[in-house]
Amino acid sequence: MAGSLIGGLTSFSTVWFQQRAQHRERKTEADRLRRETLYAEFIREASRLYGDAMTHEKDDVTDLAGLYAAVNQMRLFATPAVIESAERTMDDIVKTYLTANVPLHAMARFAEAGGMRPMNAFAAACRQELEAFV
Repeated sequence: MAGSLIGGLTSFSTVWFQQRAQHRERKTEADRLRRETLYAEFIREASRLYGDAMTHEKDDVTDLAGLYAAVNQMRLFATPAVIESAERTMDDIVKTYLTANVPLHAMARFAEAGGMRPMNAFAAACRQELEAFV
């Protein structure tokens, strides 16, 4: 009888540990997907706003509301490096809105000077964070 009990407990604990590991794996993958989706959304919106900021001067900040909301969502789970990079990206966009417009013929020189890379630090911080999930 003791052998049956030990065998049953062994079988039960094996299944229980396997299910816990699978649940943890699914949760980790869902968390990674949620992060990837939010980061991609932020990059798309920030890219759109950065392009708009280069060609328009604005005093209206309503277009930045979506970006601000995304940064606040990141505050719930992202690493400090990702949040800091996102905030810097937002600051760069606001500063770009406040500067003179960049004419289309000057874009090439502006890009060569590194002016078209406002999200590189953000993307690098996201990549580093997401690699920790692998």
